[in-house]
Amino acid sequence: MSVDINNLGAGGVRDRQLAEPRETAGERTDATAAKDARVATARPTDVQLSEDALSLARLAEEGEQTSFDSSRVDAIRQAIAEGQYHVDPERLAEKFLSLESELSN
Repeated sequence: MSVDINNLGAGGVRDRQLAEPRETAGERTDATAAKDARVATARPTDVQLSEDALSLARLAEEGEQTSFDSSRVDAIRQAIAEGQYHVDPERLAEKFLSLESELSN
């Protein structure tokens, strides 16, 4: 592929026709046909998921079935709406450190 760089000005690259012809509707080049043939005959690749990925998939499936304490969620939601929800920064930091520790193991 080549681009005509003649007549370039301070304004940058002007729109120029590429030297290679483009395919039009209904028209196919031999290269495109060959590429399509390779894609059509390609065999699927075997994929193996790690144990972590399988565990996450199981948790996602179970997550749809697990219940949670909706009354507690409602109470927290109401406290937030009323400006009464307090976050303990030390407890939050401890939880983050605990999570970080679990993830690094």
